[in-house]
Amino acid sequence: MKFEPAEFPIRELFMQTGLPVDLRFDGFLERARNGGPQEKYEFAYVLHSLALLGRKTRPDVIPPAACHQALQSALRIFENLGHKNHAGSCLMAAKSWIGGEGCEKDPAQAKKWLKKAESLGCRNLSAVSNIHTMITMADQAPHPLSGGPATEIHHQYDQ
Repeated sequence: MKFEPAEFPIRELFMQTGLPVDLRFDGFLERARNGGPQEKYEFAYVLHSLALLGRKTRPDVIPPAACHQALQSALRIFENLGHKNHAGSCLMAAKSWIGGEGCEKDPAQAKKWLKKAESLGCRNLSAVSNIHTMITMADQAPHPLSGGPATEIHHQYDQ
């Protein structure tokens, strides 16, 4: 990844909203292009945050596909940095995988990245705890077609 504006079309879409976030985006992008792992992590974090913000607040201007593409790019950056032992990136990769942000939800991938973040001494205990809880819930949730509680409720209405 070269960290060029053309790689991140969500930037142009945000500029159309008139929100001031586009100026900060450019600064983070420039620092990522010229900086090291921490600067790339910070850019990916901003990209991830903007995509979630756009998805939730401006779907009229920022299409879901653009948000998904930005989340995919952020996840790719997080994973690349995670492979180089950047703890915060491992944590954000875990968050992305458990939340289905730029990918399909995958608790196994989330566990892998969370375990690596913890092994690297990740200090964000609140985030680690939240992701552990989400993984546990995902592991315990019955599949909707497995005959679990959701299926039982539907059967009640079918009668």
